[in-house]
Amino acid sequence: MCIRDRHGCKTQIVRSASTWSLGLPPDMTENSIQFSYVESIMKAKHYVYIENQFFISDVAGPEVTNKIVNALVVRLQLAIETKQNFKVVIMIPVLPAFEGNIFDKQAAAVARIQVYWEQMTIFKSKTSLIKSLQSILGNEDDVWNYLMIGSLRTHAKLSDEPVTEMIYIHSKLLIVDDEIAVCGSANLNDRSMDGARDSELCIVVEDDEKVASRLNGIEVNAGKCVYELRKKIFAEHFGLPENEVEDILDDNIWKRMHGIMKRNTEIYREIFAVVPDNEVKSAAQYEEFKKKANKDKYDELVPEIVGHAVQYPYEFLIEDRLLFPISNPGYYLPAAAFT
Repeated sequence: MCIRDRHGCKTQIVRSASTWSLGLPPDMTENSIQFSYVESIMKAKHYVYIENQFFISDVAGPEVTNKIVNALVVRLQLAIETKQNFKVVIMIPVLPAFEGNIFDKQAAAVARIQVYWEQMTIFKSKTSLIKSLQSILGNEDDVWNYLMIGSLRTHAKLSDEPVTEMIYIHSKLLIVDDEIAVCGSANLNDRSMDGARDSELCIVVEDDEKVASRLNGIEVNAGKCVYELRKKIFAEHFGLPENEVEDILDDNIWKRMHGIMKRNTEIYREIFAVVPDNEVKSAAQYEEFKKKANKDKYDELVPEIVGHAVQYPYEFLIEDRLLFPISNPGYYLPAAAFT
């Protein structure tokens, strides 16, 4: 473990800070966390890994200003046009942690608006991450050769009753090329990345000590601590030995990770019919969907679940209006209150 085997690292503290949060001059705002994300993504040679509590960025529309997902699109477009083997892996919660039943337009209004902005970033807007890649590639199927979007879920028996729950991702982590990590308090949204809003603190880490590794089948020198961190994360999420997630650009490993997420999602659907799920594109479909649950299959199917990774349900409630109803006070607030 890199924590025990101490060695040198280049580190830099980056911040979101302004007048109200740090006493900076009125004309000064620091958003160096956003800059470090964008710069690291644009300089990435092999892959980008993002694990965050939220995923709201400029491709959602003009109401959102941080440029992080636009940087992903630009870097992926370069990879596609130059035929590079380049990957982006994103892990976010299946739902944001706000109170209320997600189908309740009033009680869960804040949760629904967060889902809306994440949908706009990932899939729903014309400039979203997936729609942009579809436009570049010409079809949706090829998108998943470059992109993976997942969440985490677990299961157990309580008093002999099968139960499931999401594993809530609360981390704020960027890893690039097994070389650079950015971690700290900043969510991937304007509130954390703008600089003039929430105050945040992150650290950028680049190892001095290198270890032999492989990416895209080629021997590379990886940063020891960052490389070990990324392997441990992937091994835990996908339920695979660390040596099998060394080269995530390997086509067989990439397909295996996608396959694990897909099969895990199918099993949770068959046993629990749990939402959110891509098969529930509107609230009207939920009553029929939940009839599919068959907990009697728990003992039979759970041995097939590998790790905790499941597919992120980016089409959940995509046919419904998730913005505030006019009867909710949130209707009268600017979008910036939620992005």
